[in-house]
Amino acid sequence: RGTAFIDGKPVDVPYNRRLDDYANHAWGKNKRLNAHYEYALDPIWTTRFNYAWLQRRYDSNEVRATAVDTTTGIVSRRADANRGFNHQTHYYSWDLTGSPQLFGMQHDLLLGVDYEKNQTYKAYSYRGKVSKTFNMYDPVYGETPATDSTTYSDASS
Repeated sequence: RGTAFIDGKPVDVPYNRRLDDYANHAWGKNKRLNAHYEYALDPIWTTRFNYAWLQRRYDSNEVRATAVDTTTGIVSRRADANRGFNHQTHYYSWDLTGSPQLFGMQHDLLLGVDYEKNQTYKAYSYRGKVSKTFNMYDPVYGETPATDSTTYSDASS
């Protein structure tokens, strides 16, 4: 997000010059739980159950470059933000494994099912107005405000 490409090439600025802003920041937490149970039904057959849960919650500020004029150096930028992003995944699997003798040969078999459920919720999604005050040849950072509750809210983004 910190650079732009025109005709497949990065714009002609030093590699460490960003087109976004210092306000870009994401903060949050990841939580994870895994459980596994295995049981030998007999010397040939084993069953196992797995469960996994993952939750990713975060908030973010993002200043995005939306257009670049390489002649003047003006970069159109928009400050966006997400608040209350919550993504959860639940995963279940059940397997039956065995090595039975059939027709004089040993066969390794695996039968099973799995189920995955993903849920994503974003409480607030803000989209700022496009600003054309940033010059990539003479950058001044910190002038694009981070978005907040007074910014346009876009529930469908």
